[in-house]
Amino acid sequence: MATVKPLILSSGNLEQIGSVDTIDPSNLGSGTRDGAKYLRDDGIWSTVSGGGGSSVFSTVEVDLGPNIRRSGKFNIPITLGNIGAPVLIQQAVGPYTGKGSLADEAELTSILVTASVVSSSQITAYWNSSSPVRGNVKFIYQIGA
Repeated sequence: MATVKPLILSSGNLEQIGSVDTIDPSNLGSGTRDGAKYLRDDGIWSTVSGGGGSSVFSTVEVDLGPNIRRSGKFNIPITLGNIGAPVLIQQAVGPYTGKGSLADEAELTSILVTASVVSSSQITAYWNSSSPVRGNVKFIYQIGA
Protein backbone atom coordinates (compact mmCIF):
# COMPACT_ATOMS: atom_id res chain seq x y z
CA MET A 1 0.00 0.00 0.00
CA ALA A 2 1.39 3.40 -0.97
CA THR A 3 1.94 6.10 1.61
CA VAL A 4 -0.54 8.93 1.16
CA LYS A 5 0.61 12.40 2.11
CA PRO A 6 -1.88 14.88 3.55
CA LEU A 7 -3.24 17.61 1.29
CA ILE A 8 -3.19 21.34 1.91
CA LEU A 9 -4.93 24.18 0.08
CA SER A 10 -2.19 26.47 -1.21
CA SER A 11 -2.95 29.45 -3.45
CA GLY A 12 -6.30 27.91 -4.43
CA ASN A 13 -4.80 24.51 -5.32
CA LEU A 14 -4.72 21.26 -3.37
CA GLU A 15 -1.12 20.11 -2.96
CA GLN A 16 0.49 17.24 -1.10
CA ILE A 17 2.58 18.23 1.88
CA GLY A 18 6.21 17.31 1.46
CA SER A 19 7.94 15.17 4.09
CA VAL A 20 9.98 18.15 5.34
CA ASP A 21 7.21 20.74 5.10
CA THR A 22 5.36 21.99 8.15
CA ILE A 23 1.95 23.57 8.53
CA ASP A 24 1.67 26.89 10.32
CA PRO A 25 -0.59 26.14 13.33
CA SER A 26 -2.59 29.31 12.65
CA ASN A 27 -3.81 27.59 9.48
CA LEU A 28 -5.12 24.57 11.39
CA GLY A 29 -8.08 26.01 13.25
CA SER A 30 -10.11 29.00 14.30
CA GLY A 31 -9.76 30.91 17.53
CA THR A 32 -6.68 32.33 19.18
CA ARG A 33 -3.61 30.19 19.86
CA ASP A 34 -1.64 31.12 22.97
CA GLY A 35 0.58 28.11 23.68
CA ALA A 36 -1.76 26.74 26.36
CA LYS A 37 -4.55 25.51 24.07
CA TYR A 38 -5.14 22.35 22.08
CA LEU A 39 -6.76 21.90 18.67
CA ARG A 40 -10.17 20.22 19.03
CA ASP A 41 -11.38 17.75 16.41
CA ASP A 42 -13.84 20.39 15.14
CA GLY A 43 -10.92 22.70 14.29
CA ILE A 44 -11.20 25.14 17.19
CA TRP A 45 -8.29 26.11 19.46
CA SER A 46 -9.58 25.59 23.02
CA THR A 47 -8.41 25.61 26.63
CA VAL A 48 -8.49 22.44 28.69
CA SER A 49 -11.40 22.44 31.12
CA GLY A 50 -12.68 20.17 33.87
CA GLY A 51 -11.53 16.72 34.94
CA GLY A 52 -7.82 17.34 34.74
CA GLY A 53 -7.39 19.66 37.66
CA SER A 54 -5.51 22.89 37.39
CA SER A 55 -1.96 23.42 36.25
CA VAL A 56 -1.70 26.44 38.54
CA PHE A 57 -0.30 26.16 42.05
CA SER A 58 -1.77 28.21 44.88
CA THR A 59 0.28 29.53 47.77
CA VAL A 60 -0.84 29.64 51.38
CA GLU A 61 1.04 30.85 54.44
CA VAL A 62 0.15 28.97 57.61
CA ASP A 63 0.95 29.76 61.23
CA LEU A 64 2.08 26.44 62.75
CA GLY A 65 1.86 27.98 66.22
CA PRO A 66 4.13 29.71 68.73
CA ASN A 67 5.39 26.51 70.36
CA ILE A 68 8.17 24.41 68.83
CA ARG A 69 6.78 21.20 67.31
CA ARG A 70 7.83 18.49 64.88
CA SER A 71 4.38 17.55 63.53
CA GLY A 72 0.81 18.74 63.29
CA LYS A 73 -2.06 19.53 60.97
CA PHE A 74 -3.61 22.61 59.43
CA ASN A 75 -6.57 23.45 57.21
CA ILE A 76 -6.69 25.41 53.97
CA PRO A 77 -9.98 27.05 52.96
CA ILE A 78 -10.98 26.43 49.31
CA THR A 79 -14.03 26.82 47.10
CA LEU A 80 -15.73 23.95 45.27
CA GLY A 81 -13.39 21.10 46.16
CA ASN A 82 -14.17 17.47 45.32
CA ILE A 83 -14.20 15.50 48.58
CA GLY A 84 -11.40 12.94 48.63
CA ALA A 85 -9.46 14.58 45.81
CA PRO A 86 -5.70 14.31 46.25
CA VAL A 87 -3.67 17.43 46.87
CA LEU A 88 -0.11 17.91 45.66
CA ILE A 89 1.45 20.05 48.37
CA GLN A 90 4.96 21.01 49.42
CA GLN A 91 6.79 23.61 51.45
CA ALA A 92 7.44 26.80 49.50
CA VAL A 93 10.51 28.96 49.64
CA GLY A 94 10.39 32.01 51.90
CA PRO A 95 10.64 34.57 53.10
CA TYR A 96 7.99 33.80 55.69
CA THR A 97 6.11 36.49 57.61
CA GLY A 98 7.82 37.30 60.90
CA LYS A 99 11.03 35.43 60.03
CA GLY A 100 13.11 38.06 58.26
CA SER A 101 13.77 38.66 54.59
CA LEU A 102 15.83 35.56 53.74
CA ALA A 103 14.33 32.87 51.52
CA ASP A 104 16.40 29.95 52.82
CA GLU A 105 14.20 28.65 55.65
CA ALA A 106 12.87 25.80 53.49
CA GLU A 107 16.46 24.61 53.11
CA LEU A 108 17.19 24.91 56.81
CA THR A 109 13.94 23.37 58.08
CA SER A 110 12.43 20.87 55.68
CA ILE A 111 8.75 20.07 56.25
CA LEU A 112 7.05 17.07 54.66
CA VAL A 113 3.32 17.43 54.16
CA THR A 114 0.40 15.38 52.79
CA ALA A 115 -3.13 16.61 52.22
CA SER A 116 -6.55 15.85 50.77
CA VAL A 117 -9.83 17.63 50.19
CA VAL A 118 -12.07 16.82 53.17
CA SER A 119 -15.08 18.97 52.24
CA SER A 120 -16.17 21.21 49.40
CA SER A 121 -14.60 24.12 51.27
CA GLN A 122 -11.53 22.68 53.03
CA ILE A 123 -8.21 20.87 52.58
CA THR A 124 -6.67 19.19 55.63
CA ALA A 125 -2.90 18.85 55.63
CA TYR A 126 -0.67 16.79 57.97
CA TRP A 127 2.96 17.77 58.35
CA ASN A 128 6.13 16.57 60.05
CA SER A 129 9.70 17.69 60.25
CA SER A 130 12.92 16.27 61.66
CA SER A 131 13.77 19.80 62.88
CA PRO A 132 11.74 21.83 65.36
CA VAL A 133 9.29 24.22 63.68
CA ARG A 134 7.16 27.15 64.80
CA GLY A 135 5.54 30.25 63.32
CA ASN A 136 4.65 30.95 59.72
CA VAL A 137 5.51 28.65 56.82
CA LYS A 138 4.44 28.91 53.17
CA PHE A 139 3.17 25.95 51.15
CA ILE A 140 2.27 25.61 47.49
CA TYR A 141 -0.53 23.25 46.51
CA GLN A 142 -2.58 21.97 43.59
CA ILE A 143 -5.84 20.05 43.84
CA GLY A 144 -6.08 16.92 41.68
CA ALA A 145 -9.10 15.61 39.82
